[in-house]
Amino acid sequence: MKVEFLDDISGDGHYPLEDPNRLIRLYDFDLEEALKFRNAIQAKLLDKEEPLQLVNEPYITEIACNLEFRIGESDAGITTSDFINFYCDLTLDGYKHMLWMMEPFCDAKNDDAYQFTSYQWLYDPTDDAIDLLFSPGGSW
Repeated sequence: MKVEFLDDISGDGHYPLEDPNRLIRLYDFDLEEALKFRNAIQAKLLDKEEPLQLVNEPYITEIACNLEFRIGESDAGITTSDFINFYCDLTLDGYKHMLWMMEPFCDAKNDDAYQFTSYQWLYDPTDDAIDLLFSPGGSW
């Protein structure tokens, strides 16, 4: 599984500076890695209520960014101050919803074509938050 920040996802590479289209994508993973990621969220965030730093997960490669999931008082989503270190702040219910959104990728009944061509946005971002894409093939 890879984690990557994409600063500009507009078609032509141009966007108004006050309204950029940005996302972090979790991609290039298989069923086994999707299950490991789901289990890490369950164990660290929901069971222990501790932050989950993706750099500490051996099956995840961070590409020029660091992402940490934390429990927040609200579902603020992903924020950053330097576009290298990112923080995803969601409530416990927000993370439960995220796990529910990931379920199709953690089900061995879904065929390989589904696993490669499907994607899911893992939360509904606020105006200032960065989108979070879960996509085995990396596209949306």
